[in-house]
Parts: sequence; C-alpha cells; structure tokens
Amino acid sequence: VTLVLAEFMNCDVGCSETSAGLRPRYDSLLSFGAFEVGDAEIEHFARGAVRLELQAFSSSGTSAHVVGRASLPLAALLDCTPQDTNPVVAGTLCFASEVDTRVQIATVRYKARWRKSIMQQLQAYTLRRGMSPSDVAAAFAAGPAAGAGVKAAAGLMDAAKALVVHVANVTSLVPARPGIPPEMLQPYVSYEVPGQKEHFTKTGNGPNVSFEDVSRLIVRVDTDFCRWAEGGGGLPFMVFDAAAPPAGETEEQLGLIGEVRVPLSQLLTSPFAQLQGRFPLRRGGPQGSATELPPVGYMELSIKWQDDASTVLAPAAGGPTVAEADYFGMQGLTDEQYQVTWQRVLRRLHVLSVAPVDWFYKYDADKDGFWSKQEGCAALSSMPIGLSVIEMEQVFNRMDVRRRGLVTLDNLAAAFEEGKKAAPLEQWARDAYRRVAEALQRQGWTPQQAFDAVTPHRRAQKREFFALITSLDMGLRVEQLEWLWKLSDTNSDGLLDFSEFVARLSEVTTGSSTTAFTVPKPSQDVSEPPETTVSSAEAAAAMSEAWHDVCLGRLLKACQDSGWKTVDKAVEHLPTREDGLAARAELMAFVTRCRARLSDWELDKMFAKLDGEMRGAIPPRELRTALLRADVIDSPAQATMRRANDCMSAMHQGLLTYRPATTVSALRTLLSEVAAQKEPLVVQREELAAAALRLGTDKVWMDELWFSVPKLRDNSLDIEALGSKVAAAPLPGEGSVDELTDEHCAILLGRLKKALDKYGGAEKAFHSFRTGSDGCLSRAELEAALADTTKDICSAHE
Repeated sequence: VTLVLAEFMNCDVGCSETSAGLRPRYDSLLSFGAFEVGDAEIEHFARGAVRLELQAFSSSGTSAHVVGRASLPLAALLDCTPQDTNPVVAGTLCFASEVDTRVQIATVRYKARWRKSIMQQLQAYTLRRGMSPSDVAAAFAAGPAAGAGVKAAAGLMDAAKALVVHVANVTSLVPARPGIPPEMLQPYVSYEVPGQKEHFTKTGNGPNVSFEDVSRLIVRVDTDFCRWAEGGGGLPFMVFDAAAPPAGETEEQLGLIGEVRVPLSQLLTSPFAQLQGRFPLRRGGPQGSATELPPVGYMELSIKWQDDASTVLAPAAGGPTVAEADYFGMQGLTDEQYQVTWQRVLRRLHVLSVAPVDWFYKYDADKDGFWSKQEGCAALSSMPIGLSVIEMEQVFNRMDVRRRGLVTLDNLAAAFEEGKKAAPLEQWARDAYRRVAEALQRQGWTPQQAFDAVTPHRRAQKREFFALITSLDMGLRVEQLEWLWKLSDTNSDGLLDFSEFVARLSEVTTGSSTTAFTVPKPSQDVSEPPETTVSSAEAAAAMSEAWHDVCLGRLLKACQDSGWKTVDKAVEHLPTREDGLAARAELMAFVTRCRARLSDWELDKMFAKLDGEMRGAIPPRELRTALLRADVIDSPAQATMRRANDCMSAMHQGLLTYRPATTVSALRTLLSEVAAQKEPLVVQREELAAAALRLGTDKVWMDELWFSVPKLRDNSLDIEALGSKVAAAPLPGEGSVDELTDEHCAILLGRLKKALDKYGGAEKAFHSFRTGSDGCLSRAELEAALADTTKDICSAHE
C-alpha cells in the first residue's frame, strides 16, 4: 500500500489517498492555501518546488518506509498570458531512490494550476522589479552564479530548523520627507523570508525606538534556502514611517525611511552560528556604489538558529523580553494550548506537593499581592513544561484580563479552572501512548528504532510523526492525529524531538515519572484536580505568606463587625505599653476584644511576622500598614476569603440534606462521622477537608478554607462559629439578589428601549453587539455594549 505526501511552503502537508499494487491509482486532489500572493511568493514559485514523498506500507501493518522523493518545479505556473491567464501544467514526475538518487523508483502523473488567476499580481511584480517572474526563473536556472551547489554544515542540511530573528531597536532615524521633524516619525520594521509570511513589528514614535521584537520561523535548510542565503543579497529589513500619507504602491511612496540587507551566509557554517550587530540604514544606491548616501539611521538586530537542546530561553540566559504577542502580530496561544499549559502546571504542583496559593506567594518577590510580568514568567519558568519566553509572556498576558501588567490570585485561580478542562484530553493522550508502547512491543521495535525509521535526524516533522503513528495500526483519525501532535510537541517548536517522544512513552511504561504528569494510581481519576498538597505537619512548621494574609483579613473583618469601620478606628483600640509599643499580650487582648477567633499558634506566627525587627513588641503603625494591605479589594487575603465563602455556600447547600433541624447541628453530625470519635469533638484540618469534600466543595481550595475558618486557642476548629458562618452564607446563586422594585425596573427598561431605538430596535442592536462563540451575551459583553448605547443606566442595575 502506498501514498504520496506533498510539502509546499509553510502550509500543512498534503496527503493523497492510499492505493495498493504496483500500478497504484490515487485520483487525489491536494489543495494548499489560501495565502496572499506577494513578491516573496512569486519569487518562491520562480525558484522553488513542491517536494513529494512516496511512502509504502505493508498490509500487515509494519512501519512506514520512504520509497522515493521527487520535486515539482513551480516556475511553469508563472507562464500566464492574456490568452491563458491560468494555465494547467501537466506532466510526469520521477521518484528517485533514497539510497541512490540516480535510480528511478517510480513515476507519477500530475496536473497543477492556480485556484484563481494571479495575472494582476504578476504584472504588478514586473512593474516593481523591472523584470518578469519568468526572467527570474530563467536567471535562477541559468548557471552557477546563482549559488548552485551551496551546502550547509552538518546538522543543518536538509533539516527543518527554527530561525530566531530579534529586532532590538532603531536609532538616529532621518525623515525621508523634507520639513518633517524626527519627533513626528512613527517607524516600524518589515522583513520577509522566502516561503514565509511578511513580518511587521509594532509601531513606535520618534527617531529612537526600542522594538524588542522576536519571531521564530520554521525553515527547511535545503539547496534552495542555501542558494538564497549565499547569493540572494541578504535578508532585507525595511523601516517605514506609518505617519507618511500613502501616495502609491512603491516603497518610497509608502514612507520608506531606510533599509539594510543582512547577509546570512554565516548562518550556514554551523547550527550555533549567530549574526548580531548594529547595521546602518540607507536610502539610495547600494553600499559602496557611487550613488550611496550617508546612513539615515541604525538598526540593532540578531539572527540565529534556535538551540536544539532546549527551546526554553530563560530570562537570565539571554532570552529577549517581548511585548504582547498580539501587539507584535505574532500568533498567540490557542484555547487548547492555554488549557493544556495550566493542566501541566497543576500536575507539576501536585508532584512537588506545593499548594497553588503558596506557589503564588513564593514568586511574589515584592510581596505586594500581585505578580508582575517578571514574577509571573519566573514562576512559569520554574515549571519544566517546555515553554519559551514568548509563550510564557503570552500566558501572562492572557491571565492579565485588566491589561494592567499585574496578575492577582483570582486570575491564577481562573487559569487553573481553564487547566481542569484539559484533564480528559491529557488522559486520552496517555492512553494513546500506552497503545503506542504496546504496538512497539508487539512488533519488537525499540522507541529509537521506530523514530529513526521515519526521521534520520531525531527531529520529526508533523508528516513524519503521522507516518509513524499510522504505521502502528492504531486506527486514529486525522483530527485525532492532530491532537496527539499538539500534546506531544511540548515546546511547540513545530518539531517532535526524540526526547519528547521517549518522555511520553516513559510516563506509561514506568511506575514513576520525572515529568509534570504523575502516573495515576488505579483508584485515582487523573481528570480530578490535585488534592490538598500541604500537610498539617508542613503547615505547623511555619506560617505561609498566604496564611498570614488571611489571618490579617480575618482580624480586619472582626474589627469591622465590632463597629470599627476604618483601619484607623480599629488601631485606636489597640492597647499599648508605656513606650507606645504593643507586645504579644496587648495584641492578644486586642484580638480577643474584637472576637477574631485566632488560635494561639496563628497569633504567635502573625506577631512574629509583624515584629520584623525582633524587638518583642510592634508599633501600632506596623499593624495599621498590615491591615491596610489586607483591606484592598484585590488583595490575596480578600480573594482567599471570597473563595472560602464560596466553599461555605457549597457546604450550606450540602447540609440541607441532613436530618437535624439547624445547620450547626447538621455540621456537627457530619464532622462526628468524619472524625469517628465521640464528644468532646476536636476537628483538625484533615477532618474539615474530608467533610467539605463530602458536601461538594472544590478540593483545590481546601488550604484556603482552613486558613479562613474560625479556630479555638488550641488551633482546632471552632465548630459553633463555623456553623454560624455556614448558616449565614448564601446558597449558590443567591449571592447577588436583585434589589430593584418592579417600578424602578420598568423605568430602566423603558430608558433602554428608547436608547436602542436609535439603532433600529432591540433586534438590530443585539446583532450589532459583539457576542461570544455561542451567539449569546455574557454580563461583561452586555455591560460593554450598553456603555456605548446609553449613559443613564448604572452598571449595578445592568
């Protein structure tokens, strides 16, 4: 059984139908695109080709074998005339043997054509370049002057490599338009690698702009690429002025400030070669010619191959800092990639026995209750899950929903909720790799032999990975192969390393794993989130930052319940000694008076953290500062207490099924069952967690629930106080009750109807709003839509 694979530019690999016998008939239509036809694409057609690969499988399901390879030149598709604007090119191709390219293995008949005519684009290219694409193709095929026979170093030739282009900054720009001051410039940089989309940086202001733009391009280092890198004149970088009014289609009319061509021949000498420097920008003739003009600015950039050993560029190891990916025009993370990333983080925290809240505080370096971008990327880089610097910043930007450059603990909790959605997908991938391991064992293949059968360079492209999995007769559909590829390529570099393949297999063939995915026990459902990861012994050893902040939040709430509505009013009731300081005894009297229900252990640890100078006493301003920090609505303490209240709401709903008449008695009954002991009932952290799980609360936030509940002096649970808090907690869905009267609601709806009439009525206005993928409006989307249509309805009433 054979099939033909076709590889064209940066499009997905095309695959024909399978056919059996020595004279197979495929009858397959392969379509690539759609893509924009610009100068780079036309030149690629003039010089490039479609690479074809003939693969064979035996009927018994053994591994795939590459029988031969062939190339289909694309220059003939440029022979468009007014009489035949879209010619059909037909012929016969010969597949050459893998062992000896002089041996013909098979032939295949083909037809090729454009989907739509490109006659207009070809004419525009001829006007801009001064020569037709056919002349370019003829000059390219003419002789050795074009660089025929150029080869790259070992490890580069015929390999798919990631080319990293970093545009750092431009300086000392001179305006191209007379009379325009340099401060009015709005420069941006554009460059294009043959076979790739044109790349644009962000737009800056002034003659000196820092871009810090990084892009990663997957290129095939074949003869065509080597010929271009050696004799193509270099990679052109052009700086345009976005403030220039468009006056035509030429580069000068589009506001060209200057350009520079960077020779790439040095990159062919080694996989570790790097080009870096400050290059002059010029307008006019080429450098060194009679028409050369002085530099009109300078550009600092670097070009290098991405290191095969690791795609993680740590910030401290030279990884460049980039702005938001969408701002730079780069492709951002998809929903699936974002969810899989946080699923891996969850698993890794489970392996490390670290609670999510403690992980947040560990990397909150300045202890302000927020992650800055630097802190967030440092936290993600500590997770060995194959994220590059660019991807880590994309993850951070997605968490930063308010676009403030800060991430709260609530944002992290929302990210973990997204990660839970990918748990069944990860389980499916594990099951798939378990079947891969069993199939390899049946056929007597080692992972190394199976991998080497499809790729000799230990780095498989997507089509080679598809060939490997298909040869194992696992019955996976095309969309399933796509999912398995996404979950296998952990560093998302477009290539599957042998190490990534072996790591996946080791997860299902060994009893222990060093990756972020632990092998589940038979009784453990891996789709469930990690269990409580901080034991009582660890919690008793030292109070975490999260626990400390929650204790301050409980103290603040107790002060407010006592009638001390402001922090300053509360601190006035703090007793002090003659020297104006408050020792532990005074703080304990203050806590007892406001009925904060802190245990002696919590009080000791909180006092020790407040007493940073270790004097045995604290000034009232220390307590005031700590309470003010806890009083911020976005503080981690407030976020933790809100989630604890959600847990209590779930407990309240679960206790309604119990027989006792009151919530307190029902809670006591449940705790007695869990603790398996008689009166006096002493409840610690483990018993509360077990009871809460029975009532349907989320096990990820058991730590925060324990931090927030009232306690007795011996650090056990205050059951009566907790029962009162659970009874007062609203049932799920009852926390935001509409307090509007019917009359007031009717008035507001009348105002809304009058405002929507300006847009053609409610139906037309609704369709003009930006809805989600489900066609409905969320609360946030409705608020944003109403803000544009009416000004007299407040957000609370919306």
